[in-house]
Amino acid sequence: EVFRRDLYFRLMTHHINLPPLRERKTDIPPLFEHFLKKAAKELDMDVPGYDNEILKLLQNYRFPGNIRELEAMLFDAVSVFSPDRIPLSFFENHIASGLTEKSAAEENIFSGMNQLPTLKEASEFLVQEAMARTGGKQSEAAELLGISRQALNKRMKGRH
Repeated sequence: EVFRRDLYFRLMTHHINLPPLRERKTDIPPLFEHFLKKAAKELDMDVPGYDNEILKLLQNYRFPGNIRELEAMLFDAVSVFSPDRIPLSFFENHIASGLTEKSAAEENIFSGMNQLPTLKEASEFLVQEAMARTGGKQSEAAELLGISRQALNKRMKGRH
């Protein structure tokens, strides 16, 4: 079944800007607790203990895998350390291994695509994404894209 284009364009007018986890450091402790308990429940295991140093370490980590990376870390930790205490070294090792192993997808955003977008399509997508991230503020969107506000305005007029 084909997705209705009119519905797609109606949905496109509603954007929610949710910054990545690395920009929401204060969300890490409650998310840590939530995923720790969720993992223990789903794995039918006891919730392991942990030191607060782990939270400090995680609040200084960039989380390239965003919130799913945190969740995966905690599922892994619970499966290995329940009912014991999770050592700080577990998270230090995860972070260290993530810094040395970069996937091709992280280095090249087009690596998984069978067909490349045209320059026009890529440009339109970037403009649309920049406008969504800035809540429609052209000057901020232009800054994100590294162009002048006038150049952005010209690109936007060319789309309609």
